[in-house]
Amino acid sequence: MGIGRSDGTQAGGAPRPDGPAPPDWQRGASQGSGRSGARQLPGSPEPLAELQLYAEMARYAQIGLCVWESEPGLGTSLVLVAINPAAERALELPAGGNAGQRLEAFPELASAGLAEMLQRVLLDGQVRELPQHRFAKPGGMRRTLSLEAFPLPGARVGLALEDISKQTLSEELQLAERRVLERLAAGKPLADVFAELIASIERQAPHTLGSILLLHAETSCVHVLAAPHLPEEFNRAVEGEPIGPAAGSCGTAAYIKKPVYANDIASDPRWVRYRDAALAHGLRACWSTPILASDHRVLGTFALYYRDTRGPTHEELELIARVTHVAGIAIERRELDERLRALAGHIEAVREEERTGIAREIHDVLGQSLTVLKMDVAWLGRHRPEAAGASETRLAGRLSEMSRTIDDVIHQVRRIAAQLRPGVLDDLGLAAAIEWQARDFAERSGVACGFESNIVEAHFQRDVSTAVFRILQETLTNVARHANARRVDITLLESDGHLRLEVRDDGSGLLPEATARPASLGLLGMRERAHRLGGKVSLTSSPGGGTRVVVDVPLRAAGPA
Repeated sequence: MGIGRSDGTQAGGAPRPDGPAPPDWQRGASQGSGRSGARQLPGSPEPLAELQLYAEMARYAQIGLCVWESEPGLGTSLVLVAINPAAERALELPAGGNAGQRLEAFPELASAGLAEMLQRVLLDGQVRELPQHRFAKPGGMRRTLSLEAFPLPGARVGLALEDISKQTLSEELQLAERRVLERLAAGKPLADVFAELIASIERQAPHTLGSILLLHAETSCVHVLAAPHLPEEFNRAVEGEPIGPAAGSCGTAAYIKKPVYANDIASDPRWVRYRDAALAHGLRACWSTPILASDHRVLGTFALYYRDTRGPTHEELELIARVTHVAGIAIERRELDERLRALAGHIEAVREEERTGIAREIHDVLGQSLTVLKMDVAWLGRHRPEAAGASETRLAGRLSEMSRTIDDVIHQVRRIAAQLRPGVLDDLGLAAAIEWQARDFAERSGVACGFESNIVEAHFQRDVSTAVFRILQETLTNVARHANARRVDITLLESDGHLRLEVRDDGSGLLPEATARPASLGLLGMRERAHRLGGKVSLTSSPGGGTRVVVDVPLRAAGPA
């Protein structure tokens, strides 16, 4: 901190032009060592004015300063001689009236390490530092001070205090956040990751009990993810409970999507249902904040519980906001990982289903047709000697049957190939392929299907055409399976460098929460296809009002058709 020494040198040992004069905020400043210590220089203020200047410097300094004195008969104990307002604020002491008390009277400073450091400075006159001195007031955040002790005349020692709580808290939170992300990337269970995060928060606020709950989107109920130090019986009372306007702090916060601060659980009307469970375990206050995803869905809640009635401080609100933000990132990242794993499994299952279908078609249809052809060829081989005398009608009939069988095989081969990738998509373009798909869908499902487009002759990039066509197929599959629709209308438009596909049905529709549900694998696959092209897929629906799917992708310069 650069505190000056009483022997006229700086803390590092460099000489100063003049030694310090004990200011008048020291007790007994005029007695002390029997001299004022002030030396008047040309142009300097009078001694009394100089003393007044030192006093004002100490009073208005933003760094905490206090002076301790060792008096005979007190052993190793020290007595506070003087303290400036900045030191009182740093130690959270009442203003004024603190001088004359022993060091033991200040629990914020009465640690063996600090007392020993002050005594050693008194004995050898060397400046000493204590980089981090921590203490916590009951019910408050942990405070961190940087301390530096320096010798003063008259068996006194000065102590400079600097509050570095915010800096230390920020560094420790950054470390906790880094650990959360590292463990998340390593695939650690989310409950273990958050248990460690909560432990870090409880170290910063020693009188708190942390809790993180997850919200189940389909049931609108909360589940305890991590609450390592809350009573297990209380956690069981909360587990699986629905959210609502009077569901404690957490259930209400998740319901209204806003923080809920219950400063006194005993009198808070939102705690009527859970009040007895909380009070039975000594929980008197609870502050809960919703954890939101990037799309503003509620993922869960982060809460701090206290065993006394109180409201949050500004520092605590900052802490809650930061932890909630990190928790949201972690939950959403894990949710995304799980969705991608599920999507990969879904894609593999679809591929296997397609392969199984193709194998069945080849075995049952093509295999049977080829068997018939083989039998016909064998018949011709057996009757070859008599072929010359055979009736022309009989031979022509058998050849006609073989021709029809070959035509059927060709048709089946083309149909199977079209299911894998329609040739019209490559030969005639996307609009023609969608028109063909609409007719095929109407024939197979019995659902009327209309198609409109402003595209006459256009070939787009292969990946664009393929993605939009596959999204259409997925959408029509969903209509056939779930919509109970009587009509589907498809629109394909090109405008302002974008390609827009809209599919609208008049079916039963979906609930709002179903359209927003991120775990829908079919919709997730469609969105992933569009996302890879820089586009997006939106879905709107209502019960009884049908469903509307819109695909919008930017166009690039088309390559060769």
